[in-house]
Amino acid sequence: MSWDILLVNSKMPVDIEADEYPAMPPRSQFIGMVNQVFPGVDWSDPALGILDSEDIVAEIDLGDEDDLGFTVLVNVYGGEDPVAALVRLCKKHGWQAFDVATESYLDLDNPSRKSWDNFEHNRGTLGA
Repeated sequence: MSWDILLVNSKMPVDIEADEYPAMPPRSQFIGMVNQVFPGVDWSDPALGILDSEDIVAEIDLGDEDDLGFTVLVNVYGGEDPVAALVRLCKKHGWQAFDVATESYLDLDNPSRKSWDNFEHNRGTLGA
């Protein structure tokens, strides 16, 4: 079970279903951009980056194509402050973070942990 976030290549929130925004950079460029913020990502499988840091534990699902399309899925599993980590990544590269559970964007200027906290609570309840 993961908290799912879509990275979107747009400086402003956009209609996620419209595909009327720039595609993500090619795989090698995207990996380099992620590594600027999170240098410890394990890319031994180029389709799936494993991010295991104090702030965030996640899988970055790039799929098998060099063309990443319009969004990249990040499956977040844990960390001390994954919301802040995602905000850092998005602000660095002019991206947005779309929360699949709430069907809304994270507010990069005033981020809330509510969705992440709800996920953690539900995960704990389901695991009990």
